[in-house]
Amino acid sequence: STEVSRRTVEGSRMKSRLRVIVLAAATSVVVGIAAGLATAGDSGVRANGGATKLTPGSYKIATKLNTKLEVPRPKGATKGTGSFTGTLKVVSATKASLTWKLSFSGLTGPGLAAHVHLGAPGKAGKVVVPLCGPCRSGRGGKTSVTAVAAAAMIAGKAYVNVHTKANPNGE
Repeated sequence: STEVSRRTVEGSRMKSRLRVIVLAAATSVVVGIAAGLATAGDSGVRANGGATKLTPGSYKIATKLNTKLEVPRPKGATKGTGSFTGTLKVVSATKASLTWKLSFSGLTGPGLAAHVHLGAPGKAGKVVVPLCGPCRSGRGGKTSVTAVAAAAMIAGKAYVNVHTKANPNGE
């Protein structure tokens, strides 16, 4: 029963941290081409009493973006395509960084912002990594990411959105 209580407390703390991260990201301009992130090799995620523990290493991430994958379906957008590539470097069980490049074309207008969201393919999710805003195709960068975001990307449970004026939820 002590183990169950400890797991409940750890799970609550992780949910609390995630809410804070999501609130901070959601208060920025949420103005989104979507696809699940794909990785190669070992998932790098280990269960530890309900908490996320990452295995140090370097993980290549690459995905094709397509308007047809966006949830909910964008309005007036049928030709948007793109790609997202990156390297996720996990330094410790709680520290990681993402070096990324985002390219896109065929959107209904300029990219106002782009993010990595939690969510399996076909599911809309919360912002966990702000990428750029405003965004232009070919943009890249490097940013720190939380253990939750890194674990989701490694496990293929995250996606990238480019947001436009016509489709503020993502295109």
